[in-house]
Amino acid sequence: MIEPTTVREHEPHTSTRLRRTRVLVVVAAGALLVAACGSSATKASTNPASNSNSTAASSGGTSSSGSGQAVAKIAMTKKGNALVDTQGMTLYTLTNNGKAVACTGACASAWPPLTTTAATVSGSGVTGIATAKDANGTQVTDKGLPLYRFAGDTAAGDANGDGLTSFGGTWHIVTTSASGAASTPAPAPAPATPTTASSSGGGYGY
Repeated sequence: MIEPTTVREHEPHTSTRLRRTRVLVVVAAGALLVAACGSSATKASTNPASNSNSTAASSGGTSSSGSGQAVAKIAMTKKGNALVDTQGMTLYTLTNNGKAVACTGACASAWPPLTTTAATVSGSGVTGIATAKDANGTQVTDKGLPLYRFAGDTAAGDANGDGLTSFGGTWHIVTTSASGAASTPAPAPAPATPTTASSSGGGYGY
């Protein structure tokens, strides 16, 4: 018969083994959980399609080409190849001795300015298209000269305003050279404050 003292001597060893076993089970379970999480993270990071979809969703799925909004292009008009807007309406500049003349009020009613709300603009097949702030808002320019349409043009390709003199200057279409680049009457070397167009030109100036 085992004496009580002998049982008491072995009881602590049995309790210690049980505690160690429980600790090992908990540690093993934790290791398995960490390994499973790491495996999921690795799969997500090595799946380009998944990552690109997440990026597109967070950015609204939009992308920018950086070229700016197209506002002008080269097209055939009744006066030959010239700069037109996206609807094909011929574009004009107003100059006096090579300097830009501001066109506002009654002038802008007869010669609607080409304006935009885009941060940047471009021209299809042409260079030098930009914008400038003036009384008409953000106006599209070609090589620094503001661009206008003509109320007397009723269809794409019309160029009825070319050569007309009114509102303090002469109107010219933006013709193209043999290389296809748009060309405008050369402005003065140093930009000057535009001359204010007279609002008493009356009608379309012809």
